[in-house]
Amino acid sequence: MELVTASALQTDLDTMMKKVCDTQTPIMIDRGKEPAVVMMSVDCFKALEEATTLFDNYANSKDILQNIAKKESDTD
Repeated sequence: MELVTASALQTDLDTMMKKVCDTQTPIMIDRGKEPAVVMMSVDCFKALEEATTLFDNYANSKDILQNIAKKESDTD
Protein backbone atom coordinates (compact mmCIF):
# COMPACT_ATOMS: atom_id res chain seq x y z
CA MET A 1 0.00 0.00 0.00
CA GLU A 2 1.38 3.36 -1.00
CA LEU A 3 2.03 5.82 1.82
CA VAL A 4 1.63 9.56 1.24
CA THR A 5 1.74 12.49 3.60
CA ALA A 6 -1.36 14.57 4.20
CA SER A 7 0.36 17.62 2.76
CA ALA A 8 1.34 15.73 -0.42
CA LEU A 9 -2.25 14.55 -0.74
CA GLN A 10 -3.57 18.11 -0.42
CA THR A 11 -1.21 19.23 -3.17
CA ASP A 12 -2.37 16.55 -5.61
CA LEU A 13 -5.77 15.38 -4.34
CA ASP A 14 -7.48 14.94 -7.73
CA THR A 15 -4.62 12.84 -9.12
CA MET A 16 -4.47 10.66 -6.00
CA MET A 17 -8.23 10.06 -6.01
CA LYS A 18 -8.10 9.10 -9.69
CA LYS A 19 -5.19 6.73 -9.01
CA VAL A 20 -7.06 5.05 -6.14
CA CYS A 21 -10.14 4.53 -8.31
CA ASP A 22 -8.25 3.45 -11.45
CA THR A 23 -5.97 0.96 -9.70
CA GLN A 24 -8.43 -0.15 -6.99
CA THR A 25 -5.47 0.18 -4.61
CA PRO A 26 -5.91 2.02 -1.30
CA ILE A 27 -3.48 4.72 -0.20
CA MET A 28 -2.40 5.18 3.42
CA ILE A 29 -2.24 8.81 4.49
CA ASP A 30 0.36 9.72 7.13
CA ARG A 31 -0.93 12.55 9.30
CA GLY A 32 2.19 13.05 11.38
CA LYS A 33 1.33 12.77 15.07
CA GLU A 34 -2.32 11.96 14.30
CA PRO A 35 -3.49 8.42 13.42
CA ALA A 36 -3.05 7.47 9.76
CA VAL A 37 -6.09 7.05 7.54
CA VAL A 38 -6.75 5.05 4.38
CA MET A 39 -8.28 6.35 1.16
CA MET A 40 -10.00 3.70 -0.96
CA SER A 41 -12.49 3.60 -3.79
CA VAL A 42 -16.16 3.05 -3.05
CA ASP A 43 -15.97 -0.24 -5.00
CA CYS A 44 -13.17 -1.50 -2.74
CA PHE A 45 -15.04 -0.35 0.34
CA LYS A 46 -18.23 -2.16 -0.74
CA ALA A 47 -16.26 -5.34 -1.46
CA LEU A 48 -14.65 -5.13 1.97
CA GLU A 49 -18.05 -4.64 3.61
CA GLU A 50 -19.47 -7.61 1.71
CA ALA A 51 -16.56 -9.86 2.66
CA THR A 52 -16.85 -8.78 6.29
CA THR A 53 -20.57 -9.56 6.27
CA LEU A 54 -20.01 -12.98 4.69
CA PHE A 55 -17.28 -13.93 7.14
CA ASP A 56 -19.10 -12.46 10.14
CA ASN A 57 -21.17 -15.62 10.46
CA TYR A 58 -19.20 -18.74 11.49
CA ALA A 59 -21.26 -21.09 9.32
CA ASN A 60 -20.76 -18.87 6.27
CA SER A 61 -17.03 -18.64 6.96
CA LYS A 62 -16.72 -22.40 7.25
CA ASP A 63 -18.66 -22.99 4.01
CA ILE A 64 -16.66 -20.39 2.09
CA LEU A 65 -13.32 -21.77 3.25
CA GLN A 66 -14.40 -25.35 2.46
CA ASN A 67 -15.50 -24.31 -1.03
CA ILE A 68 -12.18 -22.55 -1.63
CA ALA A 69 -10.26 -25.64 -0.47
CA LYS A 70 -12.40 -27.86 -2.72
CA LYS A 71 -11.81 -25.63 -5.76
CA GLU A 72 -8.07 -25.62 -5.07
CA SER A 73 -7.95 -29.41 -4.79
CA ASP A 74 -10.04 -29.79 -7.99
CA THR A 75 -7.48 -27.78 -9.97
CA ASP A 76 -4.53 -29.92 -8.82
